[in-house]
Amino acid sequence: MQRKKLSDITLALDAAINSFQATVDYFGDDQKLATPNSFFSNVVSFAHAFRRSHHMSIEKKSRMESLKLKESKRLQMTEQSVQDITVK
Repeated sequence: MQRKKLSDITLALDAAINSFQATVDYFGDDQKLATPNSFFSNVVSFAHAFRRSHHMSIEKKSRMESLKLKESKRLQMTEQSVQDITVK
């Protein structure tokens, strides 16, 4: 029973190590130098930077749409003023 548990744990550990190494390799890091702490710290940092960039992009798009709307309204007012002057 003890040997079975030890064998299961050893297999699970080997699978975890292989999975980690494959993940590190997939993302282009060096398997020999990457530790779980450094690798996942980089993943978390990237995720935070990506999220920040995404929010900034959404905010920028919103500001640009707002500016376009203001410009459109300004042009409409100018056109209306020109029409009012022309009609008089």
